[in-house]
Amino acid sequence: MVNLAQELSEQDVRDLADHYAARVPPPVQSPGSEAGSALADRLRCAACHGSALQGTNAGAARLAGQKMRYTTWSLQLMRSGTRLHGTAAKPDPLLAGLSNAEIESLAAHFASLR
Repeated sequence: MVNLAQELSEQDVRDLADHYAARVPPPVQSPGSEAGSALADRLRCAACHGSALQGTNAGAARLAGQKMRYTTWSLQLMRSGTRLHGTAAKPDPLLAGLSNAEIESLAAHFASLR
């Protein structure tokens, strides 16, 4: 890649930057995001992660638009106590009662947000 990039002119670089900056990600087809939305409301995710789940200046992570697979994996780790979830105990009591299907629907909801 480096060799190819070195062959680009300054105008080529600007054109490529303009092209990629103008691209809009396709809408995410997320099965279960309606159930995930209800679950996010029940768990009060917005209380820590911001009303649009975009994260906060206080350090709460952005949830909106994250890849479903990554979020599912992260939530499962938090549920088991392998990964911290803010200041929650390990394993996280907020996530402890969730099934894998519920975690997947929650992750689908987060992925569907922009």
